Amino acid sequence: MRSEDNFKISLDSISFDHENPIRIRPSFRVYDEQSFH
Repeated sequence: MRSEDNFKISLDSISFDHENPIRIRPSFRVYDEQSFH
């Protein structure tokens, strides 16, 4: 049951990336910049 939950999250992440790649892309970039600083 836990494995399925993980799979669902992975699929959701991909779906969101395809639906709003611009929103997720900058989000990740901001995190990267903060980490680098």
